[in-house]
Amino acid sequence: MTLEELGIEFEFPKLLQRLGLTTAWENYESAVGDMFDSVADKVPTIGAAPTSESSGDDGAPEARVTYVGKLMEVVELMYDRVDEAATLPKQYSRTPYTLITSQDYPADEFPPPPDAGFVLDEWSDLGFGNLHIPLKAEEHASEPRAYDDYIGHVAEYALSAWENQPARIFVPVFFLHGDKLDLFVFTRRGYYLTSIGPVLHMEHCDREEMSARFGCSLCRLWFLLTLPVEQFGLFGATQGTVGQLKLDTSTTPATVTEGSYLDDTTVNVERPVAHSVPIIGNCTYHIDASYGEEKAVLKLTWARTDQLPEGVVYRVLEYHGVSNIPKLFQSGVIVKDFAGYRLEFLVMEHCGTSIVTHVQGVIRNSLWISKADELVKDSIDRVSMTLTETLAADILHRDVSADSFVIKDGAAHVVNWGSAKFIRAPADENLRAEIAETWSLDWNKTLAREKAKDLSTGTPMYMSTRLLLGAETRSIYDDLESLLY
Repeated sequence: MTLEELGIEFEFPKLLQRLGLTTAWENYESAVGDMFDSVADKVPTIGAAPTSESSGDDGAPEARVTYVGKLMEVVELMYDRVDEAATLPKQYSRTPYTLITSQDYPADEFPPPPDAGFVLDEWSDLGFGNLHIPLKAEEHASEPRAYDDYIGHVAEYALSAWENQPARIFVPVFFLHGDKLDLFVFTRRGYYLTSIGPVLHMEHCDREEMSARFGCSLCRLWFLLTLPVEQFGLFGATQGTVGQLKLDTSTTPATVTEGSYLDDTTVNVERPVAHSVPIIGNCTYHIDASYGEEKAVLKLTWARTDQLPEGVVYRVLEYHGVSNIPKLFQSGVIVKDFAGYRLEFLVMEHCGTSIVTHVQGVIRNSLWISKADELVKDSIDRVSMTLTETLAADILHRDVSADSFVIKDGAAHVVNWGSAKFIRAPADENLRAEIAETWSLDWNKTLAREKAKDLSTGTPMYMSTRLLLGAETRSIYDDLESLLY
């Protein structure tokens, strides 16, 4: 399936309904009304689509240096109009964003750079990777809109937000083409698309006829720019990469607030572990952190809602006393269902580095390959014991690979249980009920779904020969064979 086929176009009200913003929009409309109609005659004018010769000194198309500049004038117009409205409720009288252009930062910070974007005021010095709403500008202004030509660039901007901002629920991207402004909303499933409307005046159009449309478009744009970030793309008013987070699991889904160093249950977030994430589908972030006095990892995972939560697996492993797994401090769900995906979190003991990294370090530091051999043999013994204990708990790991076990204090620990499967539901009725309530889990449906994808789960490079040859069943022997690779 191509990127273009993953998009769904909605009318503006329908998109707000998908994002859970209908009530917020209704409250806003009743307060703001037609306030922006009075500035319609001041909307900046742009000429016909510029030619390739009319470019800035840096080779950027005029869309970047002129159209974006005109949009900045529109934002200033809205600010001025809001300042004049003395009775406007406070939440609609300000925006938490600053509109910046690619000229404000070195282009190599975010190749290829977006033409502009809206960044939270407190993040404005962190570079283009921290834009809250990237903006793509093009001179194209005719219909139908040729999105196929631009969707790749727009998706790159969304991908940078996913990679740099683990607290993302979705990524909004503005697309200014000629006089019109559209909104893309990228989710883990694909993207939504809607029209904000005309925000600039084309010189060949009758301004008076366009006045009502300008007022409507500016009203929509100001609504989006005044939304709290936790309603427009983030799971809390935080970047999710620094500071203190309080994850309250007394509610479902969990609530995320700012924590305190004085609270032992606060997750002190240090830095994310750099890695790439896909533009759609499942993705995982590992963030170095501390929990009380313990060194920890905050793991955030977007997974399909029909996939077994990793936190459930850890709960059952803990119940059965399975050895050589990380200690789990907290787990839960932050987003139950957004576009068919769930955002799960785990706060767990930091268990060191992957075995590959650790072995390389042993060889480099000691110059004795025999020490690395001893470590590998001991790790295989420990992991084999863990997988055997796991089988006794009616669980198969199903994704044993070099990334699935790590070394702490010279001992192997098994991690990455997100692909695990239950052979059968736990025998303990109370445990089953606890998990079903905490995770809104239907055991029968979960077991059936996991069985259906049983043979295709895992990292191909490490899958057993019999699975790659089309075996009809899966067993502990497949996990053990993967361990030897």
